[in-house]
Amino acid sequence: MYTTPQTPEQKITPTKNMNKSLPELERPEFSEQEAGLLLEENYGLCCTLEELPGERDQNFLAQEHNGESYVLKISNSCETLEFLKVQNNALESAAMLLEKGRIPSVYPNKNGEPLSRVRSTNGSLHWLRLVPYVDGLSMAEYRPHTREFLLELGAMCGTVTKALHKIPLRTLDRRLLWEMHNVQDTLNEYLTWIKDKKLRNRVSRSLDLYKRTMEPLESKLRRGWIHNDFNDYNVLVLPKLAGTPDLGLIDFGDMTHSYLVAEPAVACAYAMLDKPDPLEAAVHLIRGFHQRFPLEENELEILFPMILMRLCLSLTIGAFQQQNDPKNEYLGISQQHACELLERLHEVNPRFAYYLFRDACNMEAFPSLPEFSKWQKKVAGSFHFLLGEPLNTEKTTVLDLSAGSSFSAKSEGMSLEAQQEFLDTYLREKNAEIGVGKYLEARSFYAADEFVNDSLDGHEKRTIHLGIDICVPAGTVIYAPIKGVVHQIQDNKSELDYGPTVILKHQPEDGPVFYTLYGHLSRECLKQLKTGQIVSGGTALAKIGDSNENGGWLPHVHFQIILDLFDYDGNYPGVALPSRKKVWCSICPDPGMMLGLGSESTAEEIDSGQLLNRRRNVFGQSLSLSYQEPLIIVRGQGQSLIDSKGQFYLDCVNNVAHVGHSHPDIAKAQSNQAYVLNTNTRYLNPVNIEYAERLCGLFPEQLNTCFLVCSGSEANELALRIAGTVNGQKDMIVLEEAYHGNTKANIDISPYKHNGPGGTGPPEWVHQIPMPYLYRGLYRDPATAGKLYADEVLKICEKLFGQGKKPAAFICESMLGCGGHVPLPDGFLKQSYQHVRQHGGLCIADEVPVGFGRTGKHFWSFELQDVVPDIVTLGKPIGNGHPLGAVITTQKIAEEFANGMEYFNTFGGNQVSCSVGMAVLDIMENEGLQQNALETGSWLKEKLEMLKNAFPLIGDVRGEGLFLGVELVLDPETREPAPLQADYLVERLKSRKILLSTEGPGHNVLKFKPPMVFNHSDAQHLLVELQQVLRESPMQKNLKA
Repeated sequence: MYTTPQTPEQKITPTKNMNKSLPELERPEFSEQEAGLLLEENYGLCCTLEELPGERDQNFLAQEHNGESYVLKISNSCETLEFLKVQNNALESAAMLLEKGRIPSVYPNKNGEPLSRVRSTNGSLHWLRLVPYVDGLSMAEYRPHTREFLLELGAMCGTVTKALHKIPLRTLDRRLLWEMHNVQDTLNEYLTWIKDKKLRNRVSRSLDLYKRTMEPLESKLRRGWIHNDFNDYNVLVLPKLAGTPDLGLIDFGDMTHSYLVAEPAVACAYAMLDKPDPLEAAVHLIRGFHQRFPLEENELEILFPMILMRLCLSLTIGAFQQQNDPKNEYLGISQQHACELLERLHEVNPRFAYYLFRDACNMEAFPSLPEFSKWQKKVAGSFHFLLGEPLNTEKTTVLDLSAGSSFSAKSEGMSLEAQQEFLDTYLREKNAEIGVGKYLEARSFYAADEFVNDSLDGHEKRTIHLGIDICVPAGTVIYAPIKGVVHQIQDNKSELDYGPTVILKHQPEDGPVFYTLYGHLSRECLKQLKTGQIVSGGTALAKIGDSNENGGWLPHVHFQIILDLFDYDGNYPGVALPSRKKVWCSICPDPGMMLGLGSESTAEEIDSGQLLNRRRNVFGQSLSLSYQEPLIIVRGQGQSLIDSKGQFYLDCVNNVAHVGHSHPDIAKAQSNQAYVLNTNTRYLNPVNIEYAERLCGLFPEQLNTCFLVCSGSEANELALRIAGTVNGQKDMIVLEEAYHGNTKANIDISPYKHNGPGGTGPPEWVHQIPMPYLYRGLYRDPATAGKLYADEVLKICEKLFGQGKKPAAFICESMLGCGGHVPLPDGFLKQSYQHVRQHGGLCIADEVPVGFGRTGKHFWSFELQDVVPDIVTLGKPIGNGHPLGAVITTQKIAEEFANGMEYFNTFGGNQVSCSVGMAVLDIMENEGLQQNALETGSWLKEKLEMLKNAFPLIGDVRGEGLFLGVELVLDPETREPAPLQADYLVERLKSRKILLSTEGPGHNVLKFKPPMVFNHSDAQHLLVELQQVLRESPMQKNLKA
């Protein structure tokens, strides 16, 4: 059971000093013993009692020996029977609509009545009630406040409003300071208690905004009973590792009959506290509220000012309380969060908040957009040409600058001169002179800090293009498409900003007011144009600037329509957050019609649902997807994967893109060779021979013969064939939980597969030993484990010998991957190899997941065990994602394998693959990636080890270099696996744009094997985010399925 902490500031007790019209409350003062007698007398319960915090009433936590818990509530002497009946009605109504046990409904006393009248020792009369104890953490303590959590909070708030608002109105002689319908009087009365002049001014400005907005709306707003106190200590949360947590609500003591929209306003005021983007939190809550209790347009218009009013109430009443109780240091601290939020919200244009809230309720964000669209459609064809000539001609081509386009991928990283040459070449190929950049296109190249927005889940980049780009040479004249007035003109000089920018205001006689923006101009316009200057349609406005003056971009004009300028002065956003795309495209509608362009100039968003259905229709069901909500990944770059909305994810799990996703040198090597030759190995060619020589040169001297294949699975399949041919035997020795590939033979030698779901167990010729697992395995003493596990290999060899057989081979991953990223105990391979060789078998090192310098200390992971295998198999990182694999062995074994049956692989050893393989080796050397794996991996492992002390959930940290495993356990002593926590952590980190996955027999090991360009900064970022998720409430309890 969670203990609900003291509620700091949720209620202020009125006193004579505050308002003479408000009665002074007499708080009950019953002892725990007296309360226990009342409980037994009225309810027949014998409980252990503990007094709970309360300012108006006296509350006791009552616990029976069987674990049942209740709250005994003794009301203050001024609480009327009529109001308590309203409260009880509200509790019953809300309990009918919410999950059982999440609202404290009233238990009847021995007489079947919900209320009992009791007298204190001083003679005062009080009403007595008994309600169930609602378990959970307070929302103030609970983390994380995700969008799903806030949506659920809003839904509960809407459900409670639905339950309460129709309760009949009773005439009550009762006034609360927190009532929204009295907020203007309350603030005017107590504003002087705020001594800080800046804060007092903010409260005054907030009140002025509320008055102006409320005046025409008040008579239209719906009224009814509301809870009126959805604060972060009255909302209780039961953490869950999967799905949204269970929410509960307590304390109906501030119920009032007021504006219904005040309910979400109060909830938002508290939900927005301490959020990186307060409006984001409010939007999710309002969306959830609207789904359960639809809000009306008038209510949305007053909602933001009403949120400000709740904050102002907290600050003014809190200031009074602090003046009257100066020794209470907590009062000042508790006000600080509200003060900071009010300051941040004063930077928000109220109209923008209104548009966001409308969108959250599935209304058109900008109310007058239909009027503008109707007018634009009516006058379409009468607009003057931006370049003085039509754009919809053969001279114009639409550019794909989206996150997943090859055009963007190839041009990024180039100098501006090279980018210009690249664009010019592209236009020539299209027989075009003008390039058009699309409206609403998600672009990944907005990389500056100015484009990053802090959000509930880490950060979100502004990537959605709100205008249309017209790419033409610098100096090209642009013309006003319609009559207007120069409203703003400014030189936005920052790097990757607009450069010289002009905004025209348009007031057509038969249409609404709107604005057009022209960015990346020549500085000439700054001298030629003046604010207030009238510009006729079709007259020259400015020239397009070059990259020295236009913000550092290729020459083009950014053209954008704006329906609301807000408070921006010459530097209006031209790129929006994907999460607010609908809002911004309502405020900044498609400019294509005004430019005379068709639908091709507007980008189409990839529909994840449709894409998922298409995949299901064409791919087999056995092909899995990562994450509960699959990502649409359209591009890779270094250690990042980029989704269709241009958002970057730090890839901590992809050991295939060894030298980084989409490394330009890999792309060049592949492209250059593809222009020349790509055929099989039946012809002499220096490319594949050079690659095989370079590859073999990285191994111990005796491993000097190479077979080139197309994957790690092919490599292991060939290794089995070689061993069987050379030895004339079939029996294989493998490790428990081993995985060696996806072919039939590889599944046979992979216990991870044949003992897993859908598997049929091992064939009789496959013999497994226990996984050499120091943390959880059969033998755990590092001093003896290597020998003892090797003895298990010996036992199988001796068993086969007793049957008149010998092993064909012993195959072992140099570090275990699917087993949970497990390093082998010291001496294990050396002694196991001795046993196998003494009994006539070969030793195969599977380096597919861990080769090519990943462990840092050595280029090959088998070198960690000071052994030389007979056969080594390679795959995954060898081609950086290109289909490539290899088998390396001795010349003697290769000669014995050549028994007359040819080994031929149609694609193995082709020149394109070999060119890619050589590029991987070059990049490894030139960029010092093995050393990076050693240094970054060692630092990260050390820091992860330190986290074990702070988080008992971390049972083990293991691995080498950039191949690490973090094992999560419910109990450090029993080492019970924590798969639910591991899944939770992976999903939460994904929402924070870090990609990890789990492995191991208990599905409780976080596997870490990123591209080798993963650096120290990435490791620091991972640690910060990992610690944040480990601190979240669901991770603090040993929750099980």
